[in-house]
Order: sequence, then C-alpha cells, then structure tokens
Amino acid sequence: MEITPGVGIPGVSIGDRRAAVESRLETPNPNEDVRAFYFDRAPNFSIHYAADDTVELVEVFHAQGHDEVFLNDVQLTFRLMDDVKADLERAGFIGCPVHIGFEYDSGFTLWSTGSLSPSDLQPGSAYDPEDTRAVVEGVGVAPVSYWRN
Repeated sequence: MEITPGVGIPGVSIGDRRAAVESRLETPNPNEDVRAFYFDRAPNFSIHYAADDTVELVEVFHAQGHDEVFLNDVQLTFRLMDDVKADLERAGFIGCPVHIGFEYDSGFTLWSTGSLSPSDLQPGSAYDPEDTRAVVEGVGVAPVSYWRN
C-alpha cells in the first residue's frame, strides 16, 4: 500500500467524513467512537476520527503475510528503522526522533512498539536478545499539525 504524506491512503483521505469512508470501505471491524479498525484489509489499518466525524489520522500496520507500506518505492514497514530512515533521507525526507520512532514534516510517522525483533525479518533466524534495533511496525499519516498540537 502506498501512503501519501499528509493526505492518506487509497480510499481514505484526511478530512473525509466518516459516512463517506464507510460507504466506500464498508463497516469497520471493530468500530469505536473515535477509531475504526479494518483488520480484514491487507495491510491492516485504523482510522482516527475527530469530534466532527472527519478523518484526522490513518495508521497502517505490518501484519504477517500482508502487503507492506511504501512511500515512493521505499518499503516502510517490516524493515529495520535505521535502514528505512536512511532510505527516506536519500529521498529527501528528514525525520525528527520521537519516543517510538520518527516524525516527518511532510505528514507521516514511523513507529515501533518493540513487538518485532530484527530476527523476525529473516525466516529461520534465532532470536538475539542483544540485538535491540527497532523494526518499523507501522506508519501514521496525518497533517504535521496533528503531532505538533
């Protein structure tokens, strides 16, 4: 899946009304007041809604066996954070570190909660507790003002 920084993903744009999104994508599963999950999609994603029922944030997650997330041919998810950051810098995207990843002024974030390890990237690799490098688990897309408020 290709993201468009500050705009969204195919079928979901920042500012879209909830009713319009659900008419295109059908009812999410599960569905909360301010967040809708689409775990039946590849890749999985969630939508955060503002008080006026418009999309304010889209998060796309790595899920084993599903498509990964890309930006201009750079694979963002299910790769080492440092490698993704380096590829994005070569493409002109400079990120600022935040507590679980990087934030980009063009309107996206990379994040890792530590649930994946570098050994997960290589089938058959043994887990190495000494290897603490972060693996990108997800991407958030929103206007930069979302993270700066």
